[in-house]
Amino acid sequence: MKKFLSVFILLIVTICYVSADATTSVSPSGSGLPRFIVISDIHFGSSDAKTKVAKALQGLASKTPRADAIFVVGDLTDYGRKSQYDDLKEIFSAHVPGNIPVYFMMGNHDHFVRDENGEDNYLAELGQPLHQYIHMQGYPFITISMSRSGYDQRGMDFLTSSLADAAAKYPGKPIFVFTHVGVINTVYGTGEKEGWGTGFFEQVLNQYPQAVVFSGHSHYPLGDPRSIHQGRFTSINDGSTTYGEIETGFSEGIHPPGYRNVTEGVIVSLKENGDVEIERWDTYRNEEILPQWTIKAPHDGTAFTFKNRTGDKSPQFPAGEKPAVTGVETNECVVSFAQAKDDEVVHHYLIEATPADGNTGISATVFSQFYLNSNMPGSLSYKMPGLRSGTAYTVSIKAVDSYNNQSTPVVSDRFTTLVYEPDPSVAAPVSRLFDVTFNPEGAADQSVQNNSLVPGAFQPVISFDPSINSYMATFTGSGKCHYKLWYRDNAAIKSVLPESFSLEIYYRPAAQGGCPVSAQESGGVGVEQSGFVPQLWAYIDGGYKQTGYVPISSAQFYHVVFTYDQTKGLTAAYIDGAPAGKNQVKGKLSFPSDERAHWFGIGGDASTSDEAQFAFKGDIAYTRLYDHAVSRDEVFRLFEQTLNRKKLTNVDELVRLLTVDIPQKIDASNRKKKALLKEKYAEGWRILSDYSSTQDDIEHYIANVRKIR
Repeated sequence: MKKFLSVFILLIVTICYVSADATTSVSPSGSGLPRFIVISDIHFGSSDAKTKVAKALQGLASKTPRADAIFVVGDLTDYGRKSQYDDLKEIFSAHVPGNIPVYFMMGNHDHFVRDENGEDNYLAELGQPLHQYIHMQGYPFITISMSRSGYDQRGMDFLTSSLADAAAKYPGKPIFVFTHVGVINTVYGTGEKEGWGTGFFEQVLNQYPQAVVFSGHSHYPLGDPRSIHQGRFTSINDGSTTYGEIETGFSEGIHPPGYRNVTEGVIVSLKENGDVEIERWDTYRNEEILPQWTIKAPHDGTAFTFKNRTGDKSPQFPAGEKPAVTGVETNECVVSFAQAKDDEVVHHYLIEATPADGNTGISATVFSQFYLNSNMPGSLSYKMPGLRSGTAYTVSIKAVDSYNNQSTPVVSDRFTTLVYEPDPSVAAPVSRLFDVTFNPEGAADQSVQNNSLVPGAFQPVISFDPSINSYMATFTGSGKCHYKLWYRDNAAIKSVLPESFSLEIYYRPAAQGGCPVSAQESGGVGVEQSGFVPQLWAYIDGGYKQTGYVPISSAQFYHVVFTYDQTKGLTAAYIDGAPAGKNQVKGKLSFPSDERAHWFGIGGDASTSDEAQFAFKGDIAYTRLYDHAVSRDEVFRLFEQTLNRKKLTNVDELVRLLTVDIPQKIDASNRKKKALLKEKYAEGWRILSDYSSTQDDIEHYIANVRKIR
């Protein structure tokens, strides 16, 4: 611990730290121009943080010339626990030379702990103020921590006064600012649709073109050229030092292949001519990501070069490239192709399977894996799910760069999928854990569990949709508009979820994103939309695993089923009766640690509050939970029920009986007849809610009710 203590003794001497309040800190001037390291999202407490951060520090601190300081831009820990800070101190003590000061700041994860105080732990364990203003070798540096509720007025006031002071004391020089969350609509990851930015500091930073703002939070990879941005000031995404993440709306989800092997940071050097040079480092492979970025002087906005970029040239495939199609099955095939080239980065590929019969095809987006740098493969293979059986297709592929410039497509030869024939002996399964349908009174569970459903502050509008011959609930996208189905005390659900289950939903989204049915909160499981791609999110082996790669639209209802089988180590997705992706997984699904989140949200995701998070906007006809991983044939039989329901011609008569005729007769009848009619009324709703009900079932019921005089 002696080396570690020397680091923090140096910090205490350097910054004269006294209290938890925002405080000005001053370091003695060093010789030469400053050179410093920036990393973030080190997440001590996650399974491999110690190994990855140690490797990053070893690599970055060994570069020459040696860095004068290290800035760690938030999410120091996974939850803000004291034990996680102990791990942090151990690793920094072992791998940072004692005379290199380290400046920390708090991110959102550092406040997640509930049984300890995250801010108190930060202050006590690291001995640094929340916000710091550092004068180092003739340049100003400002760090801003998050509070438990996000960025607050104390941080705003500190940044405002520090910027004003730095601008006055250091005319013509850049002012370096460090915040965990970047300013909205600046650097890669902070776009409104990406969701990792904040507008809190935008107004004050807009006044300082000399500001150079470093942020993390998104875990988005540094290899994307949008990781630097110049608008009213300069923004830089410094990546993540534990794992990578990527934007939503792509078939492979936000954690595409290899994301665990993406750890990064930057080294910043001041030059004699006033320029600022940025080295991007892949710390997993200890290699620099080229080219380097140069923020040119003068720092008044007139020399900005990283603004209004369009990506210049479109990507190009090698001459004569033709995708190869192999592994053709009933609903899928494997598409293989050589990587295209771009003047910067090929971000992803748009793959489209077009049927020869002129019907709507299927599309997928596949990342180039540019974020793996030297380990980026020279060719890619993708298993294309969601094809129709017995259908002729061709596959076309376009390469797309970070600015959506697209290549000329390359096209495969025609191929035909195999014909799928379900086993005639297989019947649709019955859901025994919950089977939630809707009626004019609200939501009801038709399963043997008879779970209660608790509405949010606002109930969704419930109406009958003749296009599906069913009642549905319309959710608004507000966290207050949902139903809660508690499983906290439901032994049946709690015993099944870690072992094997199937989650089914028949729904129509009206907007991208959101969770139509979900029970996630640092644990659990649910259906979450990545753009318009429905995915199963399941917390398995300490992290969320996503399954589902086929996009849908807002134009129609879709039948979606997800399965999990712990014994087989498999999750699978189905859309409209056809496979839509599967994943091999290891370990058991685990629940949220906080029992306040032990509920399924219908119309949103569970949380520890009264409101749902990731609220869903759209229509839901029903959702069900089964006590086993249903087979493909069972999925098809369930989808078949939705098709058969649409064909029924007497549902409107049944609805009129239940909503008008029988209630009127009940009001006008004597006690004996009233009891009989109430019985028939309940029976009618069961028939209407049951998607296995046939034309004959309904006709027989209507005839019996008409006989009652």
